Amino acid sequence: MLATTPKRMVLLPALAARLVFVGVFDVVIAWLVLRLVGDGSYPLAAVFGVIALLVTVSFSSERFRPYRWFSISLSLAILFVLYPIFYTFYLSTTNTGYGHILTKQQAIASLERTQYVPEGGQVFRWTAFQADDGSYALWLQAADGTASLARVGELVEQVRPGEEGIGDLDEDGVPISIDGYRRLERRDVVVLLDQLSRLEFGAPPHGVRITSLNAAATTQQRYRYDPQQDVITDLQTGTVYRPQNGTFVADSGEELRPGFFCGASAG
Repeated sequence: MLATTPKRMVLLPALAARLVFVGVFDVVIAWLVLRLVGDGSYPLAAVFGVIALLVTVSFSSERFRPYRWFSISLSLAILFVLYPIFYTFYLSTTNTGYGHILTKQQAIASLERTQYVPEGGQVFRWTAFQADDGSYALWLQAADGTASLARVGELVEQVRPGEEGIGDLDEDGVPISIDGYRRLERRDVVVLLDQLSRLEFGAPPHGVRITSLNAAATTQQRYRYDPQQDVITDLQTGTVYRPQNGTFVADSGEELRPGFFCGASAG
């Protein structure tokens, strides 16, 4: 007993450290697998699941100690050698091509981000401002000459120079300064346009979204997916689209883009 005690004292910290490593590794892989499944990337999710199993078993049990480093090299070989080969073969059995490069979940998410200007909606010229905390605001100019300030999640408010921190206007009718904000230059807006376009300024149902580099408008979501019936409805026209070979198609034959990749005979 006395002879084995030092050895056990040495092994216990090593075992604890190894189990902590395995636990953290499994949590990271589980998070990644869930994200991949949510995006419809099932083959890659399965590969990471196999890798997690190999590493967890080999590092958790003394019985598989000789295979620990082998499991890591095998995992890398699966991920960077075998997976690309089998994935290429898998893609050859699908309709992957122009207009069909996304998973079904990704295509639906892209369509649901589509907006339209409803009847009676307003169109504005806009100028972006950024606050010290990184949030954004839009200075909106309507066709009738009125101006308003729109922040994310807050009601759009009509303001005038000298009120609520609004500075003097330049020759284009845009404030030279707004307290707590800095005006974004054109070059900054070009870089941030995609990010800004995803934001809804103002509060529903009168939210304002950027529609182009020069225009913003009061918009509404155009397409909505019903997972129970597996259809997409055009909220502007009422048209219903059903999946057919990787494309949502209406009864009239009209198709929505983007489509998604699937098996040659799948919906």
